[in-house]
Amino acid sequence: METGTPKRDDVGRAALHAMLRVLRQHPDFKEGQSLRLYTIRLLRTALFNEAEAERVIGDMIVRADHDREEWIYGRKFQV
Repeated sequence: METGTPKRDDVGRAALHAMLRVLRQHPDFKEGQSLRLYTIRLLRTALFNEAEAERVIGDMIVRADHDREEWIYGRKFQV
């Protein structure tokens, strides 16, 4: 199987899925919660509604496993 170099978007999505999976499987990890709160602060700084950011991230955590599978198997790498 041929492989290729990931683009920045690919790396960002992989990091997002990794973070969401940690938050779903280990909600008690301080580091994961710190990263979640920092993400919300960044969104607030970019003038997004904080409550909506919390809601959307919560939804993403609930859907983390499904969305990760969908991204991995739906990704089409062109060689």
